[in-house]
Amino acid sequence: AQLIHGQVPRLERLDGSEAQELLCEGLAFVAPAEGLLGRRLFQWDFQYLKKHLPASQRYGVMLDEGTGKIVMSHSARNGQRQVERSELGQQGSDEGHEGLFSTSDQTRMTFTDFLADAQQFRESGGKRKLPYFGVHLLWRFQEEENGYLGQIDEEMADDLWSIRFDLIKEWQEMNVLPLVQRFYLFAGLGGTLYHCHYDLQPNLHVQLTGRKRFILFPPEDWKHLYPFPVHHDLDRRSMVDLDAPDDVRFPQWSGASGYMVELEAGEALYIPPYWWHHVQSLTPETTSMAMWFFEHFPLSAGVSYGISSRCSDLILMRDIEEFIGKHFPDAPGEEDCTKARPVKAQQVSTFVQWLLPRLGKSTAETAETAETAETA
Repeated sequence: AQLIHGQVPRLERLDGSEAQELLCEGLAFVAPAEGLLGRRLFQWDFQYLKKHLPASQRYGVMLDEGTGKIVMSHSARNGQRQVERSELGQQGSDEGHEGLFSTSDQTRMTFTDFLADAQQFRESGGKRKLPYFGVHLLWRFQEEENGYLGQIDEEMADDLWSIRFDLIKEWQEMNVLPLVQRFYLFAGLGGTLYHCHYDLQPNLHVQLTGRKRFILFPPEDWKHLYPFPVHHDLDRRSMVDLDAPDDVRFPQWSGASGYMVELEAGEALYIPPYWWHHVQSLTPETTSMAMWFFEHFPLSAGVSYGISSRCSDLILMRDIEEFIGKHFPDAPGEEDCTKARPVKAQQVSTFVQWLLPRLGKSTAETAETAETAETA
């Protein structure tokens, strides 16, 4: 509660000029989603998904890291933390990243299997792994592609096509909304926590059923949220566990200024690039859809979309880390920049510790920065 210092604007319409202005300015807001999405997607509860997702199709499921928290990593996203459903059982976690918290594994299962595992989790009193279900609905890798439709049945596809893509296209032609990159469906149980992080892409998060609580932090709060280094497996994640913050390791965490949003079914929350968000499912069952867009204005390819001056420090910090990292040769296995690069992360950290005293930083400042870098 001590982190909450304000509220984001609540608009009457998502399909109006006020929403356009806030989108372009990179400011978070909440609005009814019906004007853009229609009504059909709001019937997508667990029973509807059970009926309409192909029964034999296996989908990605994230697993909590031991405390009901989902902590997504590069390695999980790239399939390096896959486990078989048959291996799942009693709750347990690995050593964690530098003793902070563990990283979520992933598995693949049908939606019926997910419902069974969800029921087992409830009956165990939280002693089993908490599953968090996800489906790629629509996506494309490049802007010039037509894109791909996920593994859903014809009725669900028709529900998607009821979205006002004509309005989205009109806004893109007006240069006020980027091209769609992907739509992703989430289904989870009450109490599920998604660890505090930020995205590089604009995200319109639509609550389909149930209710979620978001705590948003503006980009400039990075100094209070202690981001992992750019080359780390948990890049764009906070080192601070906001559900059990460590005052000794992260003394500045309480200086963050958050905005709390309880998102009801039928509402959309716009999360601009670089805005931190910590998410909790409040109702026994929730479904939601993230609508991610490409990172720049559609008619101005060189101009990043929705980036306000509040993002400047965080962007500069990322650019400097990347710049330093490029001067060290890639270690074997670290050639792919979409994956974790622990050797390069350590090289950058060591160089920064060497550089700081030579830039006039005090001993105390250098020690504090070095300690944070070592934990990363």
